[in-house]
Amino acid sequence: MRRDLPTFVLLACIGLVICLTGCGSSGGSGSTSPAEDPTVQAQAASVITPAAGGTVSTAKLKVEFPAGAVDTSLDVVLQSLYLTPYKQSIPGAPGKLIKVTRIRPEQIKLNAGTKATLTYTDSTPGPGAKLMVYRQDRVVRLVGEATRAGDEWSVEIGQLGIFFWVLETNFCLQFDGDDDHVNIPHSNSIKFDSDDAFTLECWFKSSETSTADPCTWGIIIGTWVGGTDGMPYPYNVRLWRGSCWADGYIDFAIYDGDIWDSASEADEPAIYVAGPYNDGQWHHFAGVRNGKSLMRVYVDGLRVASIVPQAALGTTLNMRPTTIGGNAMGFNNFNGCIDEVRIWKKNRSRAQIQADMNKRLTGTENGLVGLWNFDEGGGTVARDASSRRNDGSIVSDPKWVEADWPVTP
Repeated sequence: MRRDLPTFVLLACIGLVICLTGCGSSGGSGSTSPAEDPTVQAQAASVITPAAGGTVSTAKLKVEFPAGAVDTSLDVVLQSLYLTPYKQSIPGAPGKLIKVTRIRPEQIKLNAGTKATLTYTDSTPGPGAKLMVYRQDRVVRLVGEATRAGDEWSVEIGQLGIFFWVLETNFCLQFDGDDDHVNIPHSNSIKFDSDDAFTLECWFKSSETSTADPCTWGIIIGTWVGGTDGMPYPYNVRLWRGSCWADGYIDFAIYDGDIWDSASEADEPAIYVAGPYNDGQWHHFAGVRNGKSLMRVYVDGLRVASIVPQAALGTTLNMRPTTIGGNAMGFNNFNGCIDEVRIWKKNRSRAQIQADMNKRLTGTENGLVGLWNFDEGGGTVARDASSRRNDGSIVSDPKWVEADWPVTP
């Protein structure tokens, strides 16, 4: 997720910036120079008596200096507060910035061993949201997580400076199984031939079943358009449903276009993994292909199946779009939630999959060529957070909802 971040010049004093963002990730470091918008500003001022302390506040922000916290060599300190909007995330803490509050202390210093309390008030984040606090010196560093009590988020600091508050709310897309899907235009960077190594990953959740006979399926991620036109595809991941043996199964398939819907499916190397994975729980899927030597499937970090593909398999390249939640023709649609879709141009090991499956990626990881984490929280574009920038168009009206799969720092 990328936004435009204007720049400001700090006045001849130490500034304090607190940023509230829409959907963030874990911390990191990097330089930044956020800038205020002078056209939208709310200001509050208060006189702080060093011996007794004091409070400065606007409708959203409060800064409390307890008695004895402020350097008593100063007789009186004027504290100013500015509320300013920004649009882009800070380095190391990506997200959609909603607003920024800047506190400008005038001749103020905290005594060693004392702390001031910063409190931000916001009732909109869901119960699973976290507010992470970052401090900027020459780089941005993670301070810690703010404590929440109702609508108030508080953190203690022992040193003044520039602080960013980043709201971590993990969004996903909820597809209705009718015509919702994400359409990513054709790109060679996310297409692979039968000799290539690649890995697909995602989180998904569905409780859909069916009495249909024969079974049907919903596409989680694929490059198959539909029909029997013999068009090859480099990957297709489907969740099956229906009154047959495959209800709740998931499969990972590639196809070279020679044989379609035959009794043997000899030229469609595919792995069918018994479920049920339509049990209403979040599951992590990873499909790994190492050229023609091996295909593997991992579910929830465990290897559940593998096959050796056909040695004579032809090309699997096509010029079709890549789709999430359905196909480009608007059928075989998935009913449920999908999040954190990743495409790697490499054969990932079990240890690598397990190490990263519960983490929020930055998009800069080695070999990562596609990352759709759906953390925009709204709109009609699913941004590719990788360096390839293969953004997708959101078709129909899938819902942006908070995801509750287990995220670890």
